[in-house]
This record gives sequence, C-alpha cells and structure tokens, in this order.
Amino acid sequence: MKTVPFGYKMIDGIFEVDKLGSEIVSWIYERHIRYSEHPPAVLVEGMIEEYKISKEREISYEEAEKLVPSDSIYDYIDREVRLRIEAYKLYSKDESIEDLKHYLECPLAELDVDEIIEAYKKETKKLFEHSRNPVIIEEIGGKRDRR
Repeated sequence: MKTVPFGYKMIDGIFEVDKLGSEIVSWIYERHIRYSEHPPAVLVEGMIEEYKISKEREISYEEAEKLVPSDSIYDYIDREVRLRIEAYKLYSKDESIEDLKHYLECPLAELDVDEIIEAYKKETKKLFEHSRNPVIIEEIGGKRDRR
C-alpha cells in the first residue's frame, strides 16, 4: 500500500491534488514564513517574561521576536491549524473550500475555543467507545474472571 502525502489523494494509482488538504498545506507554509519573521505575540511576550524572571533582564519586543525558538513556533502552528480545522468541521455547513478558507483566516478571537475543544473531546470519546475491544475493556476494568 502506498502512502499518500497530505494534500494529495490517490485515484487509480495516480496522485491527485486534494483541494482541501492542499489549502491546509498552503496555509501552514504561509504561517511558517509569517511566524518565522514575526512570531505570535503570545510567544514573544512569553520570551520577554522568561528573560525578566530567569535572566533578570529586560528585552525589547523586537529582541524577543528573534529569540523565540522555532520549535515553539512549530508547536503554535500545529495547535492553531488543528483548532481551525476542528472549527471548520464543527461549523461548516457544506464543507466547501470557501468555508475552509474562512476558518483558516478568521481571527482566533472569533472562534469559540471552548466549544470547539468540547466538541472535539466528545467526538474523540465517541470514536473510542465505538472502537473498543470488549476483552481489553474487561481487563482494564478488572471484570475478567481471573483463574
């Protein structure tokens, strides 16, 4: 079985661009460029605070921007894209490209983060419950007859 890269689908053994997936890949790439130059304010402010506490030193916003680790930026992008995709899944009426673009580009403040996270937890729990193996559940629950 061939592995299909994200943003593509395989039809009759040929890779074809998946429009929704490719939109997400483009968004991630654009954010990587943007955040590498100007990290999200929360990361920059965290770096300023870290310097105040650990190094007992004040640094400017511009200095802090340059000190934000790339791993922190990658983690932020990962969390942000996951949140936006969950918002799209939760609120999109027709799962169109236009809806996806809207949820990828709208300000985070417009999204009800708590509602999105709660819906995600419910969906994950439902998937887990539907896929559970009764034998494993009995072992975990201690209900299995131990001879």
